[in-house]
Amino acid sequence: ALLSVSLPMNSILLVLSVDDVQSSAHDHLMQIMLVERFFADVTPAFLERINTGNPSSPRNVCGWQGVTCSQDRIVTEIRFCHHQPGNFRLYFLPPTIQTLELLDCGQNYQINVRAFPRELIWLSLLTNKIWGSLDLTALPQKLVSAIFSGNLLTGPIFLTHLPRTLKRLHVGNNKIDQHTVWYANLPESLTDVRLLTGSHTNTIEAVRVISPGIPVRDAKIFRFGGYPVPVDDVVPSYFARLEDTFA
Repeated sequence: ALLSVSLPMNSILLVLSVDDVQSSAHDHLMQIMLVERFFADVTPAFLERINTGNPSSPRNVCGWQGVTCSQDRIVTEIRFCHHQPGNFRLYFLPPTIQTLELLDCGQNYQINVRAFPRELIWLSLLTNKIWGSLDLTALPQKLVSAIFSGNLLTGPIFLTHLPRTLKRLHVGNNKIDQHTVWYANLPESLTDVRLLTGSHTNTIEAVRVISPGIPVRDAKIFRFGGYPVPVDDVVPSYFARLEDTFA
């Protein structure tokens, strides 16, 4: 159905689709429902604190602290740092989320990479207690930066089938225990891969290209505690002696 409104000045004709309006309202309602479920397990005190908009309209999630929306009320960012609110339900994130940052928020659950929103560009889960096997081959295909450092994640990890847009990947200070990290067909945009950082809790000794394959042009993109891996793709034994320096 169409609504036609004729404006006399300059004979402008405005045509609005009722279906489009209804679809937009439905999409916004679905976003609200997903965001509410995302926060379902956090403490009431935390919810009260972040609802800095209109307390009489608690479903106006675009007015919540830490939640960013576009001009058409589409939720695009969720950012929280140094809170202990309880677990967020990541599998209820709206598919429109482009930025997710949960820094030092005490998150404690098994990771599911496939549950991340398909529009995700920036991701940081730095310094939590997230556990489980980290499947880097299933990252969202628009991802530019992914930071998983400082958790309890395990391997094995494989640097294959990475998003072609990826520039930064940090997985240091987890529980990844494997002698060799294999890679293939890395994105040309990738410039920063950090495998060992902080307290050096990962056990990784080498990075090698899957044979037959083309080695990375610049092996310095692989960094161990801030130090680049030598061009031969093997981490020398003296890195172990520098562990105190990395901390």
